[in-house]
Amino acid sequence: MSEHVLGLDISRVVKAKPGAVFDAFTKPEVMKKWWGPEGMSCPKAEIDCREGGRYETLMQAPDGTTHDVRGTFTEIEPGKKVAYTWAWYTDDKPGAETNVEVSFTEKDGGTEVHLHREGFANQEEADQHNWGWTSSFNCLEQIF
Repeated sequence: MSEHVLGLDISRVVKAKPGAVFDAFTKPEVMKKWWGPEGMSCPKAEIDCREGGRYETLMQAPDGTTHDVRGTFTEIEPGKKVAYTWAWYTDDKPGAETNVEVSFTEKDGGTEVHLHREGFANQEEADQHNWGWTSSFNCLEQIF
């Protein structure tokens, strides 16, 4: 008997070349401009962009509440694809880990960004992340 894996898929065409959009996911100075849902800021982005390299980001709400995300890169294809683990951290302790894969494909004079994420504990968690990524992609579009 196989277990159903809860996940989500989101695609968006962004008006930039694949390499530039790849950089938005892998270079701290670019990530800080858009990372997180609308209304959030990204005061911290530390990225060691190589397979096995780690990253840590901090999203901050207008009220000062922070959300710490950390993980490890599992696959890097410059300008084409990035895959990594994702875990929320509370008091420096990791929560459950999920897997994220983002691909970048030239389309309509821009780049189709496709995000696949799986490993959610329940549908409510998947739905919350669907909302968060959709809102974050709105922010991503605005930097190009």
